[in-house]
Amino acid sequence: MTSDELASAISGYGAGLEAELSLLDRLQCLAAEQHEATLRDDVRLLSEIGEQRQAVMASLVEVEHQIKPLREQLASVLEQAAAVPGFQDVVALHREAGRLVSSILAADRQTMDSLREAEITRRLAAQTVEKGNSTLAAYRRVVAPHTRSAIVDRTG
Repeated sequence: MTSDELASAISGYGAGLEAELSLLDRLQCLAAEQHEATLRDDVRLLSEIGEQRQAVMASLVEVEHQIKPLREQLASVLEQAAAVPGFQDVVALHREAGRLVSSILAADRQTMDSLREAEITRRLAAQTVEKGNSTLAAYRRVVAPHTRSAIVDRTG
């Protein structure tokens, strides 16, 4: 690869990484909003944020698809590319992208944990209501049986 080709690949890859970082910043904000919505048990907002995240992820995949060949080119001539001005800036952008991805994944794990805890709480509440309902139904059978009782005549 010529110096000009390397410089062009580094510049293009850097621009792509900057676009990815912008999208990752948006994903990080959405992940935080999603976690807050989980804590507030706001299912409608969770759904809206999920749709927004899908759109951002689609854009991220598109950008990644565009810059992947540049990354592969640079990786194939890494020693040569490392000597070109701007390469270290691209390395820093790449590391920042990795840091953001890790942060988003950590936030998503917290959200999933909160959702699991909420599901356990809902199941326990449903079991409690069901048990109470069964007990109340049994009590009703004792207090108001289906057949006429000697205690209650036709007039009540």
